[in-house]
Amino acid sequence: MNTLSKIFINPRENRVYPVWTVIASTVIVYILAFELLPASLNFIPNDYVFNLFFEIALFVVVVPMIYLFARFADKRNLTDLGLSLNSDWLKDFGGGMLIGTIIIVIVFVTEYSLGWVKVTGYFYSRNNLNFGMELLGRFFGYFLVAYMEEIFSRGYLIKNIAEGFSHRFSAKQSVMFALIISSIIFGVLHGANPNSSFISSLNLIFIGGLYGYSYLMRGSLAFPIGVHFMWNFVEGNIFGFPVSGFQPEVSVLSIEQLGSEYWTGGQFGPEAGALIFPALICGFFMTRMWFRMRLGSAKRNLNIAYYERTTP
Repeated sequence: MNTLSKIFINPRENRVYPVWTVIASTVIVYILAFELLPASLNFIPNDYVFNLFFEIALFVVVVPMIYLFARFADKRNLTDLGLSLNSDWLKDFGGGMLIGTIIIVIVFVTEYSLGWVKVTGYFYSRNNLNFGMELLGRFFGYFLVAYMEEIFSRGYLIKNIAEGFSHRFSAKQSVMFALIISSIIFGVLHGANPNSSFISSLNLIFIGGLYGYSYLMRGSLAFPIGVHFMWNFVEGNIFGFPVSGFQPEVSVLSIEQLGSEYWTGGQFGPEAGALIFPALICGFFMTRMWFRMRLGSAKRNLNIAYYERTTP
């Protein structure tokens, strides 16, 4: 093996070192999400249609990219990252949807009871298209976003980062490092969103920590996809909050935010407000209770840190 190969290829595992795949995949996702795809869809004048086409395009490009990285660089299948459609997977997906909904309900009820948000109308549509079809489109779009972001940020990054550290640290330490680093990447990438700030990126690191924690419970993407999906949909399209800097094009409630931006997050949405922390803590304990009920315990799945080759 020549010197160049030794830099990129792990001879013990006969695959690309995880550090290189993590860096490469992160750079590619950033370029696609914030440079190439938005520029290529600029010809679409309608915000609603643009966002839906962007989400579809990002899904169609990123998910196959992750598959290629997993298949050819890591020598494994997508199922090894936590995707396997069975009854257990669907139950955890439903549990994630429920808890994602509850977290945002806590935020809305708290803001409403304190007078920080006022309901100004119902069945809002910025583009005055068919309300039902628009809402269905956002439901579909946010599912694609959650699926794509979780397979990358949790399934791919956590697993590869943990495996990379496992040669020098214990499995417990490797998994913790992977959770922290993947959450930081998640928060930093969202820093390119409209109306973002240092606080919004910091909060999203903690939100990524909740998603990552749920992934570590059994090495499955079902629960984090469910939480992420319904968090976004209920936040933006039921209660009318901005979603990570993006104003909703359609929502069941039309609202006016009156409270301090420090607490509410202002134009970025609840992810940039201090109120998200007590809601996140509730989300953490509900997640822990869910997996105690499902698995009998809430211990992290340390097998995530061990590499197992599943393809030739």
